[in-house]
Amino acid sequence: MNHNKNTLAITSDYTSLTESAKAEINRLNEFAKARNDVTDSPEIYREWAYGVFLFWKKLAGANATPADVLHLETLATGELSS
Repeated sequence: MNHNKNTLAITSDYTSLTESAKAEINRLNEFAKARNDVTDSPEIYREWAYGVFLFWKKLAGANATPADVLHLETLATGELSS
């Protein structure tokens, strides 16, 4: 693992980190789609999905490719179907 003073850059397994984040964002988006009543708002799952994106971005640090940033952010905000 490679730590940068300003970021928690992980260089040893970027692909695995990115795929795990994508899977978790997709899982949370599926929960959001299934929750459409007043007692269990889908919005909380969307917020958690965006939180996964932000955490991935922090962990990936300088290793994050612009394409992955765009893809995961739009997936987390619900603007991209996988």
